[in-house]
Amino acid sequence: MARRAFLVLCWVLLGAILGPVVVAVVLGAAWGLAHLDLGGAIGGAVLTATTTVFIAVMLSPLYLVLGLAWAMVAPRLSFLERSRSRFVAAALVLAIPAAVIVGFDNRGSDPMFHAAYGLVMTWAGLVIPRLLVGALRLGVFAEP
Repeated sequence: MARRAFLVLCWVLLGAILGPVVVAVVLGAAWGLAHLDLGGAIGGAVLTATTTVFIAVMLSPLYLVLGLAWAMVAPRLSFLERSRSRFVAAALVLAIPAAVIVGFDNRGSDPMFHAAYGLVMTWAGLVIPRLLVGALRLGVFAEP
């Protein structure tokens, strides 16, 4: 169980950094291409990444609990860990609490946009480390 807890901790910390950074870079690049402004795209991506990494770190305790629950339940629901498409769908469901929290936190300024951004950011943070890091490969929590 200690190994699983360590893997969950690595998963959550990598996700808190990778998810927001990847989403911010993609949005910054898209904005830069749309406006043909490379400097604005880089500045916007850096500002967005730093803000969202802070938000992701603040949500990390919640996802540490959810990750530990995932590690305990995964052997019983091993079919979710055996297929990328099933895991991606399960990660989308796991990202919903962050979307709700981020959406309610931004009640005054377009909460649906912020909720959608929180959903995509958290989903990316849950999926990217599991697909890129060998120690967190799919199926690692499904093993008894």
